[in-house]
Amino acid sequence: MVSTHTPHRWVLGLLVVLFLLGHWCGRDGWRLLVKPYQRLLQTAPAANLTPTWDDYHHHWDRLARAALAWLFVALLGSYFLTQRRHLQPLTRRSAAFLFAQIFATSLLVPQLFGPAAEPTPLTNTGDFIMNWEADDTWMPLMIAYTRLQEHPFEPLYASVLQQAKFQYPPAALWIGDVLVWASPTTAFRGQYNLTGFAEALSWGALLLMAWYLYRILSVVLQPAAPAEQGARGLLALLGTLTFFPAIYSYGSGQIQTWLNAILTAAVWYWLRGRRGTAGVLVGCCALVKPQYAILLLWGALRCEWPFVRASAATWLVGTALAIWRFGWAYHVEYARLLGDIGRRGESYFPNQSVNGLLHRFWHTGDSLTFSFTQYAPFHQAVYVGTLATSALLLLSALWPLRRGRGQALDFALMLLAATLASPIAWTHHYGILLPLYALLLPVCARSPWRLGLLLLSVILTAQYGFFLRPLAALPGWNLLLSHIFFGALLALILGYATRAQAATTADSLRR
Repeated sequence: MVSTHTPHRWVLGLLVVLFLLGHWCGRDGWRLLVKPYQRLLQTAPAANLTPTWDDYHHHWDRLARAALAWLFVALLGSYFLTQRRHLQPLTRRSAAFLFAQIFATSLLVPQLFGPAAEPTPLTNTGDFIMNWEADDTWMPLMIAYTRLQEHPFEPLYASVLQQAKFQYPPAALWIGDVLVWASPTTAFRGQYNLTGFAEALSWGALLLMAWYLYRILSVVLQPAAPAEQGARGLLALLGTLTFFPAIYSYGSGQIQTWLNAILTAAVWYWLRGRRGTAGVLVGCCALVKPQYAILLLWGALRCEWPFVRASAATWLVGTALAIWRFGWAYHVEYARLLGDIGRRGESYFPNQSVNGLLHRFWHTGDSLTFSFTQYAPFHQAVYVGTLATSALLLLSALWPLRRGRGQALDFALMLLAATLASPIAWTHHYGILLPLYALLLPVCARSPWRLGLLLLSVILTAQYGFFLRPLAALPGWNLLLSHIFFGALLALILGYATRAQAATTADSLRR
């Protein structure tokens, strides 16, 4: 019988084996098992109805991805089933809710709506296990970096926009320098190899996010035996790898995977009282996503000067180095680009912001097709509505409080408000919800209605309803396409309602 007094090493061992198997499959190792099919197809007579090797390739890819993802869920599910009597009630209920949601979103919904429901969270979980990732961020970044090297005195953002949307400040181009420096030889410095190296870092970043989420849970929940701590760690891993904004960020190849991990770490360091470390991490994120710079004003209003000094120093030094490395002209061009993005935004349905919601409500453009070279057309009502709601969201988070101000929950709520207030907030930008949910869990568990609202928020944000796309053309009904935005807004309001109580709970637990 396995001891319940220590974390179950066999679970961790089997997870390592599973990830190694997934890595082997992701590197086409599974094709060795289907070589007979390939030889059979090569000798078969040509016919339009004969499946090609590419057809089998796609089929086996999907099969291997789904099998590995469900093996991962089954492995953790068997652990929680066998150890349920040794776990605290809140841990058992959280695990039961999480598994029920996984089965609903990845099994029941696809059965009801078919291919229209894909991708599901487990689709990208399989991608993670097989170490597969797209290049939605890395390819535009490397296009911009290559363009900068070849034409250093020509406009950057306007020329790159002819191929892809590069929406990051010049400081983000430091990533290109780092990737080139990290490549062992010149032969490996091609665009594909550089983006492959960045994707490998994203794999580690997602595990790092799960680790810091576990550490947050270990602080905000009651002290527990090692077996309980191990269960919380596995719960954090399962939650991270099946929460759509976090896992989709990895699957689509977004730099937001790095930022989600860094911001989760910042919440952890803030929770532990290390304001300066949290400031450095937020300053690094502001170099890539300028909206996080609003945390400087938030910190100043709460007199969190170690955080403000560290964050401002990191951001200012990084920006100064970027001006020295890439020039002042690109920063001026980027400021114009930000103004244009703020005026126009995106109507594409994964834009989970007020701007995207209003664009879809007014039918200003095609909300089902992503344009790689154009933003949404300017619309006066959308622009005014975006400005008004962004100001309201930011003011609600910045407003100084008497109780609960400067606590970890207050910090996480400001991060979420900065995301909600942005004119473009893609689904993967809401990975910051995971540490916020961890902070809200213990205080909401004391009240049935608050716990119900928290679970409703998780249901709305943990999966994107791709099957709702046919509603895009129906006035009013197309608001349902913004369900992640509404779920995040519900979490923000719930956080405001429990901010003071959460601060008291956290302080008492630490004592």
